[in-house]
Order: sequence, then C-alpha cells, then structure tokens
Amino acid sequence: SSGYTNPTAYLEQDPGEAAAFLQGRVDAANDWIACARENGLPGLVDVAVDVNAGGGPGPHALIPLKTEAAVLGSVIEACPIFHEEYFRRLLEGDPTLQDDVDAGRIKADPLVLVEQPPGINDDDFDFESEEGSHYLELGGILYADERAFEKKYGQEQKANTSTHDQTDPVD
Repeated sequence: SSGYTNPTAYLEQDPGEAAAFLQGRVDAANDWIACARENGLPGLVDVAVDVNAGGGPGPHALIPLKTEAAVLGSVIEACPIFHEEYFRRLLEGDPTLQDDVDAGRIKADPLVLVEQPPGINDDDFDFESEEGSHYLELGGILYADERAFEKKYGQEQKANTSTHDQTDPVD
C-alpha cells in the first residue's frame, strides 16, 4: 500500500531464483574486479557465492583500505560501477529486471565496498583519525559515483514527466 516494491521478495519463495540472483551478483562483482585489476588495483580477489553468508552485504568487490584515493578515482572512471539501464530499472522497481539479468540481456551493477578499518564498530572509533578519514574519503568516491547516477536519473525523470499546460488560459 506504500507504493514501494520489494525487488527481492520473490527470492523468499524460490530458492532456485535466490541462487541465480546471488550468482548474478557474483558475476557482476567479478566482472568489475577484472576491470579494476587492469586499471590500477591488481590485488583485488575474485568473489564466490557464499550460501552461509546470511545477513551480510552479499557478494561484493572489496577495495583495500590502503588504496590511494587518486587510484580509486581513476579505477572508477575506467570501470563504472553503475550501468545506466540497470540502475534506472532498479530505481523504477521494474519487476522484469532480474529476468533480464539472469538471461544475460542486461548487466547488473556490482556491489563495491571499502574495507573497514579495525574497530570501526566501536563506540569510540575516531573517524577523524588518519585511518578513519581515509575510509570516509574512499567511501565518498564510491558514493559520489552513485550520486552522479541518481542525479542524472532524477534529471531525466523530471524532463520526462514535466508537463506543461498547452491550452490557453481561461479568462
């Protein structure tokens, strides 16, 4: 009734679809990792489906905390995280999106995360420390890439939905 849809609700009903979904996420992450290796992050490790990883973020590329911000920025330019059609359809709640990903008709966006510094979940973790501020800087690079796509999508939506009254005003 809220108007929002849960794009993964069907996974709870069919374990086969859940496995296909996870494999799609693994494939997307590994495709991105291969590109990132060629463009400045040679030490990234491929991921695999972990059926026992319930509650975690899911299959993802992990950027080492020691990565320089300039390197991550150039990798993001060479290896975009977001694919326009996937991102647009995901935001629109397109129920056929996963079918197209599973069939290979569209490429899924990978999940890319920055390695967390030790102690980040402690109440007294200092985000102003060198390690904490570097973690935020790298995360900011990933977030800026996502925000750029959201902004572009929002501008396209605004352009597509702006309606102007083409009739003459009534006197």
